[in-house]
Amino acid sequence: MSAEDIRDRKGTEQEREALVRIVARPAAGDDSDIDCSDTPLLTREQLRSMVLPRCFPRIPARVRLDLKANSSGEGHLTWIHDILMNRMEAEHAAGIR
Repeated sequence: MSAEDIRDRKGTEQEREALVRIVARPAAGDDSDIDCSDTPLLTREQLRSMVLPRCFPRIPARVRLDLKANSSGEGHLTWIHDILMNRMEAEHAAGIR
């Protein structure tokens, strides 16, 4: 059997209906037929160590830096942002905020 044979094969009506049902299921958000019984539960430690997604909306901010602090030049705003996000995540994990 060649690739052309497979491509040109006309499915039966029953096969086409089955494909329509299979494709429609995820589109409708129906995952009731998925068996998760063998999926291990996350431990408290795993849940505690999860990192928050960094998809928060950004706002413009002004920061005044000493000349020494800005010696890194390019990328210093990313560096400051990462420090603030790491601090926020640590406080969230510790239950401070």
